[in-house]
Amino acid sequence: MKISELSCGGDIPTVRNSSTATKLGPKKILYFGGFSGVKRFNDVFLLDVETKTWKTLDNIKGQTPTPRSSHSECLIGDNIVYFGGFDDENRHLNEIVILNIKKMKWYYPTVIGNPPSGRYGHTSSLIGEKIVILGGRQKKVSSSSLYCDHATVYT
Repeated sequence: MKISELSCGGDIPTVRNSSTATKLGPKKILYFGGFSGVKRFNDVFLLDVETKTWKTLDNIKGQTPTPRSSHSECLIGDNIVYFGGFDDENRHLNEIVILNIKKMKWYYPTVIGNPPSGRYGHTSSLIGEKIVILGGRQKKVSSSSLYCDHATVYT
């Protein structure tokens, strides 16, 4: 395996950690949120790895999510499902936010049942038709809880 640093241009995001990066097609990555050490972000960038160019996606419709870090994401068809994270008001978020990448629109789905408690630093994966959310930190306690839910997304 060869690893090398890319030198990119365009709208380069500020330095941050605890963000998410979602592969879109063979040569693009969508980058969301994160923490600079001072503030959290809710901005969205697209990296074209072929042209090595960053682009700010600031024309997304719908209600922009709360700035967050340490959230998780799953790509389901044309939708990126974001869950949880930590915000600038020291809240452990348990909201689910969906970004439809075809319509470039944010959605807040109606949740049926009991969603996982607010958490950050967890993982989420798509297994078959279920999103599996595992672990993370809730307030001052680490969690080993596991949640599964049907992952069909309608927007």
